[in-house]
Amino acid sequence: NLKHIGLDLETALRLDIDVKQEDLIHYIANGDAQDLSVCDYGRVHSAITRLLRPVRQRLTFDGERLHELDIANSQPLFLCLFILNTIGAGSAGPAGFGTIQAEGPDFMKPSITKLEENKCSVFQTTGSVFGSSLAPGCSYLLHEHHFERISDASTCTNKDLQSEVFLPEDFIRFWRHCGAGDLYPTLMTLMGWTGDTETFKDEQFWTMLYGPVNTDLRLTQVLRSEFPSVWAFIVSHKKRHGYKQLSREMQKRESRLMIESVCGRLMTEYPVCPVITIHDSILTTLPWIET
Repeated sequence: NLKHIGLDLETALRLDIDVKQEDLIHYIANGDAQDLSVCDYGRVHSAITRLLRPVRQRLTFDGERLHELDIANSQPLFLCLFILNTIGAGSAGPAGFGTIQAEGPDFMKPSITKLEENKCSVFQTTGSVFGSSLAPGCSYLLHEHHFERISDASTCTNKDLQSEVFLPEDFIRFWRHCGAGDLYPTLMTLMGWTGDTETFKDEQFWTMLYGPVNTDLRLTQVLRSEFPSVWAFIVSHKKRHGYKQLSREMQKRESRLMIESVCGRLMTEYPVCPVITIHDSILTTLPWIET
């Protein structure tokens, strides 16, 4: 698809206010940006992914303007998926996530078992979970990015016992905000943040999620009080695996969803649809936006 990419050179250079991407802009405008690479975590990198967002909005595909579609608060959403996958795999987590531990409050019991044969985790609900998305008293398989309702959990595996799952109330609220796409505004309100969203993400959220554990951040105080199990998971994972590993896990889930699931399905069902990936978003032309 990259060979079809065009860029209005004059407009792009004008949008590069700090003159940081002049060479890159010329490179793309000249039609030379056709190479891409895939990192160890599944992310696709190209000259396009390095462009500043205002410049990227001037890209065209065979002369037709490209539009960017992204996932609202995608990184917190991938964090939720990672937490569910981790507890589903039976990994020891903080404060009762996945296994019952002596330390911390008992948020979840008993542990969730991992289904070895199909690499899914089974959830059996005893009450309302995730609002109306999961019905109480039913069994579900947790795949990489979705739940599948099943009629008989006993047929899923020959050896693993099924367990009941109790998810922390604050985790459910965090998940719901992610699903509604309003987690960032919610956190900003709880903090009394008066700046813009991008500054909040740069100065608070990314520092909290991907940097070393920092208890002095204003956001940290909000998470500890409003979403304690989520914060406990983040701290525990960083202490066990180092703070850099969490971002790698997020990138793995991002690439699986965007490259394998979204782009994979588009290639199969709509092979002529123009798609350029920008990590957690895609570029396409106007006629294909609804698709």
